[in-house]
Amino acid sequence: MGKRLGGRSGLGGILGSHARGCGRAAGRPTVADAALRRRAFFAVTFRAEPTPERRSMTASLAAVLHDGHGIAEPVLHDFVAWARRQGWRVRGLLQVSEVELPDPVSGGQCQRHMELVDIEQGRRYLISQSLGKGSASCCLDAAGVAEASAVLRRALVERPDLVVANRFGKLEVEGGGLRQEMAAVVEAGVPLLTALDRRFLGEWQQFAAELGQTLPPEVPALQRWWLAQLAARQTGASV
Repeated sequence: MGKRLGGRSGLGGILGSHARGCGRAAGRPTVADAALRRRAFFAVTFRAEPTPERRSMTASLAAVLHDGHGIAEPVLHDFVAWARRQGWRVRGLLQVSEVELPDPVSGGQCQRHMELVDIEQGRRYLISQSLGKGSASCCLDAAGVAEASAVLRRALVERPDLVVANRFGKLEVEGGGLRQEMAAVVEAGVPLLTALDRRFLGEWQQFAAELGQTLPPEVPALQRWWLAQLAARQTGASV
């Protein structure tokens, strides 16, 4: 049998553990876990490895690979606006950030105000906390991200054409954030698009395994990826 996802097998286990407020870091679920369970299901049901047509049930998964704050956000915003204009049902979360000017000493940037925006309903979730001017600590508020995760769980019920998660970042690498919801979306067979800082590429590859791919931070690249998913859906082949 396949590995257990987050200590509890199946989509119901994921949502149940999240509803109790914890269990997000347990087991650090990966998309590979979902693939293993699906292969086990086919082996038992059909007494054989899944055919290419059956493998097409595996969700498409992609991340916009970038090298720093503020690069992927406008790309995702523009792509989602385009996809919705085409009539596709897109659900999930986009990020809006206010980035301070580079620090004169370190040269780095600190995002002091960050919000996640529900693509469908427009509700905003504050995910940053004020730590005072000059603070070098991370200002990301995990509690705000946890509250916003309800948007992805609602998307699981709605079964849209595409789900967007604002990022696979520090919290997700550590087993928290939106990691369980993202794994559940993929396991449910819904295409997922997110953003990925190059620093976390290794952790992303462990999470996504052979099911994931990375895209350059360019709207045309995302459009080509999405159109390829639509073509694969029509032909029954995985991309």
